[in-house]
Amino acid sequence: MKLREISYQNIKNQFSIYKTYLYSLVCMLILFNSIQLFSHDHIIVNHLSNLQHIQSMANSIIFLFTLFIIFYLLYFNNFFIKRRTNELGIYATLGLSKKDIIKILSNENILLFSISYILSIPLSLIFYLILKTFMVHLLHLNIPFSFNCSISTFTYGLLLTISMIISVIIHNYILISKKSILQFLNYQNEADTMIYAKTWKSIIGIIFLVGSYFLSIDLLFQSHSIWYKIGIFPMAILTLLLNIIGCILLITNTLSYFLQKKINNKKLLLTSINNIYLPNTLYEIQKRSKLLITSTILISIVIGLTSSSILTLSYQKISLNKLLPSAIEISKSLSPTQLSQLKQLSDKYDGKFQRIDLKSIRLNEDIPISKNEETNNAEIMSESTYNKLVEAQNNSSYNVHLKKNEGVLCSMYPISQNIHISIQHYNIHLVEQSFSPIERNSKKALIILSDHLFNKVSPNQRRTLITINGDNLRSEYKITKALKQIKIPCTSYYETNEEITKYNSPAILMISFLALLIFISLATTLYFAILTRNMNFSNSVHTLKQLGYENKLLRKIIQKENLSLFIPPIFIGIINGILSFLVFKTLLLSNISQSIIGEYHTIILPIILTLLLFMIIYILLYLLVQKKSINMLNIK
Repeated sequence: MKLREISYQNIKNQFSIYKTYLYSLVCMLILFNSIQLFSHDHIIVNHLSNLQHIQSMANSIIFLFTLFIIFYLLYFNNFFIKRRTNELGIYATLGLSKKDIIKILSNENILLFSISYILSIPLSLIFYLILKTFMVHLLHLNIPFSFNCSISTFTYGLLLTISMIISVIIHNYILISKKSILQFLNYQNEADTMIYAKTWKSIIGIIFLVGSYFLSIDLLFQSHSIWYKIGIFPMAILTLLLNIIGCILLITNTLSYFLQKKINNKKLLLTSINNIYLPNTLYEIQKRSKLLITSTILISIVIGLTSSSILTLSYQKISLNKLLPSAIEISKSLSPTQLSQLKQLSDKYDGKFQRIDLKSIRLNEDIPISKNEETNNAEIMSESTYNKLVEAQNNSSYNVHLKKNEGVLCSMYPISQNIHISIQHYNIHLVEQSFSPIERNSKKALIILSDHLFNKVSPNQRRTLITINGDNLRSEYKITKALKQIKIPCTSYYETNEEITKYNSPAILMISFLALLIFISLATTLYFAILTRNMNFSNSVHTLKQLGYENKLLRKIIQKENLSLFIPPIFIGIINGILSFLVFKTLLLSNISQSIIGEYHTIILPIILTLLLFMIIYILLYLLVQKKSINMLNIK
């Protein structure tokens, strides 16, 4: 029989073993092709060409994703070689040379990779279209539907496939060429040799990881941070290296060190579950350390990207609500005809029409309008006008009730100062309010006075604003369109939001898309890794049944075995992801921008939503893997 025929028959007759390998290859290629389709989307590319820092981040993630696919491939290839050691040993005893064995394996991989690549092309197109449509609607992004696809889009996928075939052939050559027939037959036993953790490596792993966390937190101090004294780029490289080395040493040594301590404790070890679970877990962590490290890195990236995406969305919405609190604001003088038309439009769309009278005055002294700016120019608004306006904007929480000789300083930024001023011989104590009911003039302070004081103040000049507010007017484009038709210049919340959304949508989609793809990669890796692990565990389960282990105990053992691959990455990955998000947030937003929308929307909300969403999906993934494992091992 020809070697090529042997390869074909192996796949055909043992497809139940090969199908997991085939499915995982198809999934990886679908994800990689989807990234290429995303990078060739002209709307995304044209926009991101002006956002170099985001584009650089995307290119870096794509590069890391490519390395991950190569690792993923070699990991599973190594598993299949170990699983087939007896078969390969039989080939050797039948007289086949090592060269012939390598050819058989190479033919199998060429066939499997070719099938995977062909299947991945239509599936990638379908997956990308569904995913993009879903995310655009979910995130309410302003991106027109477009889809450009050419043969060149899948060129990188083909090159990756060829590279993977070459990598596998070289990997198989290295594994097989230096082994004798006896070593083939004992290869699985050789792989099971116990590795003892080094105490000093365990300690260094903790020190390096804590050091990277310290440097990340130090950046939050901004101008006082050593990042700005030494340089952002070298500090970023140092922090990343410390984190990666710390994660590697923590997983390969520190976890093993603590497990060995538990195993040495006879009270913990000598139970019906722990005497099986603890040694197996130690073995899993040692032999699958590369998988745990990769999972940790993927979780870190997913947490960082997802929280960054939520921050970008919340920042746009909250900051725009503060900068443009009214649905429509008109600062230009209008003719009687235009005023009449404006009132008719407001009534037509159930809007709340309001004229705002503002008095401009010059103070005797400067007052702060931010932490770094002061001015003696101010505009004053009456208390009743202010309260009526904030109620129309659905911002009733900002209502004020002024005491005698008290006023409110409307500032976009927290000032935290006690301010006393004199306005035309009236001594007034100003209370700070981090909210402005009108679009702000950055050169003037806005002060709210009681109606009594407001009426007594003589202005240098007056101006009148007109605002229109309503329950649905922020999302109503018809009134903005109608104002343009009658040529009334205005500041429209809807129009401004559409422009900002159109500008930010590609970047938000890119970050969210990459986060989702990497999470799918993580889920795929854990799913197939545990299923392939369970193929080897089936003999152990059969032995345990013969020793009298009931199904209930076996389910608990499998549960703990699976958790040993799920739990370690999640703890380290979440901490890494949160700190990477904080670094991104600090570098992206200035102190002024953060103070506008507050810590809740810049830090707390993105982290809470990310962890909630991630943990729900992660737990569902674990339950799916657990159910599949029990079915595979025939544990009822």
